[in-house]
Amino acid sequence: MEDARGNALGVIAGKLKTRVKSELETEQVLEDGEESSFTRNKVQTTTEALELSDYEVLKSAAGGGRRFVLLEVNRPNLVRSMKSELETLNEELEASLEGEQQASLTRLYQLNRSEPQIREALALASLITSVGQNVNLSEERVRYNGLLAERERLLQTLRIGIQTDAETAELGDHVTRMLLDKGIHADRLGQGEAYSGVLRISGKSERADMFDEKHVSLNVKLNLLNEQGESVTTSRYKGAASSLSDYASARVSANRVIAEKINEQGIWKALKLKEGN
Repeated sequence: MEDARGNALGVIAGKLKTRVKSELETEQVLEDGEESSFTRNKVQTTTEALELSDYEVLKSAAGGGRRFVLLEVNRPNLVRSMKSELETLNEELEASLEGEQQASLTRLYQLNRSEPQIREALALASLITSVGQNVNLSEERVRYNGLLAERERLLQTLRIGIQTDAETAELGDHVTRMLLDKGIHADRLGQGEAYSGVLRISGKSERADMFDEKHVSLNVKLNLLNEQGESVTTSRYKGAASSLSDYASARVSANRVIAEKINEQGIWKALKLKEGN
């Protein structure tokens, strides 16, 4: 009986998922293929997380070694529960997106960090609309889609100036390429140029002779500043390398080691513009 109930509830959740998935795929006209896939995953996560516990068994029968069950989920209670969850998400978004007049880089930072919650709220609002009768959440969905569109606009207009010191020049070149690969306009910081933000990369090295090799241990700080010169994010990395010839070559290799760490982690996570370690 327990397995039969679980299967029946799974069928209901599956129907909800199909309806919401179809609606969101039609709505998300600004999304590319990768982002749409992410939205579909969010829909699946949202429907699978539904606590379809408020139900009534209408009929039950057994025959041929199988158990059959017909059940009904209480629609008003389900809608009430989901609307409460949406209110909680909205409160979280209000707290993380407070004030819309910040520098564009600061705003992008907030939107990137809040993107999972925005997409979850959008999927949940569509789910509530599909389940509820005469429930209108069009204003909420317009707002969520507006936040996602704002993020896309900021990404497209973002321009980052890269500033390095004598210890991190090579790392600056690697980071610049990573940003360019993401479609972000990034170049060496120039006098009189207009930037959305500045990525200041600074390093401190320690040198030692180890087994007839020149060894360099490098500590690097990445500080992302907005247009007003205010720090938005800060991250730190360590790397070490050796050379048979000189310290300069070892330092270049240490820069490369750190660049590989950043690339493996992902540049957005490395700059703490997205969730991650």
